[in-house]
Amino acid sequence: MLSAVVAGLATIGWQEVAQAEPAWKVRKEIATTVQGFYVRYLGATKKPKDKNLVLQSHLTPEFYLSIQDAFEEMDADPVIRSEYIGVDYRRKIHVYNIRLDANGQARADVRLGELPQGAQSPNGPVNLRLKLQSVDNRWKISAVERGFDN
Repeated sequence: MLSAVVAGLATIGWQEVAQAEPAWKVRKEIATTVQGFYVRYLGATKKPKDKNLVLQSHLTPEFYLSIQDAFEEMDADPVIRSEYIGVDYRRKIHVYNIRLDANGQARADVRLGELPQGAQSPNGPVNLRLKLQSVDNRWKISAVERGFDN
């Protein structure tokens, strides 16, 4: 049994085993990436050129192309999945429930804002589920869905 394990490690290489990141570190990297994306994106919503640079650097190429039409067709922002942007969205970004799979993909839930629904935040907080993909050793967003909270 032990010889089978050693033989298996020899075929994948000791360097690859040593280089594997612990899951907690990968989750932290994903949370930092997602939070950084929303801070930059929400700060650039009024400047189309800056917004496109942020989108191109944080989204997979396929997702970036797919949302270009959505900006023109939807009343809501396709990345925030909301028609309104609450005043506290940029300050209150909570990334949680991060799950990894073996194919270089991940999922993370995000809540933007914490103010109750009202004058300052017409729709209240926004709950999103992001799918992420590892591209050239960087996590990039490959999909955004609305309405998850578990």
